[in-house]
Amino acid sequence: MPRFVYTAFVLKSSYVFEIDREVILFTKERGKLTALGRGGAKVPNRFGSALEPFTKVEATVWESWKGGLTLEILEILRPGYPLMADPSLYPYLSVIQEVLLLLLPENLPREKLFHLLDAALEVFSRAPLAVSCYLLFWILKMEGFPVERGLPLREFFRLPLSRFIRKKIPLSLFINLGERAQNFLEQKLQAFLQFKILLKIGQ
Repeated sequence: MPRFVYTAFVLKSSYVFEIDREVILFTKERGKLTALGRGGAKVPNRFGSALEPFTKVEATVWESWKGGLTLEILEILRPGYPLMADPSLYPYLSVIQEVLLLLLPENLPREKLFHLLDAALEVFSRAPLAVSCYLLFWILKMEGFPVERGLPLREFFRLPLSRFIRKKIPLSLFINLGERAQNFLEQKLQAFLQFKILLKIGQ
């Protein structure tokens, strides 16, 4: 079986069978990939915190001749746990996670989007609302959706991320982008619906 090493972000992991996990990776080299992490559901878990969403990893993967992928090693390059464990960041990250899972095609490179996500996660805690808006806008645009039409503050999205996060971004812009994402995907985003529920509770 061929062996490959990819730079990737963990998007999601879920239990399969009794001791294994299915792991969805967003790789720089091949886009979204789904691999089986054997023993990933055992206690202790042999992959440890590397299975946390938005953890940047170096993933060693075996590919069978039939096309199935098996994870051998996940080396953490930047942990995702500090972001996902922060209750002020988690609602935004959950929306980004769900959009990526639904929108990214399997096994097709998206290198520009990978680098954007990498840069965004590094500064996410500094300005979660602004970074989330920036990510949602460019994820949709890079996947071919006409997201700019009628969008307030659309000229700001032409700024580099480092300058964009210094702008005062209204919460209504994130809601606008979330609604557009649902329309483009033609389905409700559970994370976005939960975000709006939390927003109402907090008012």
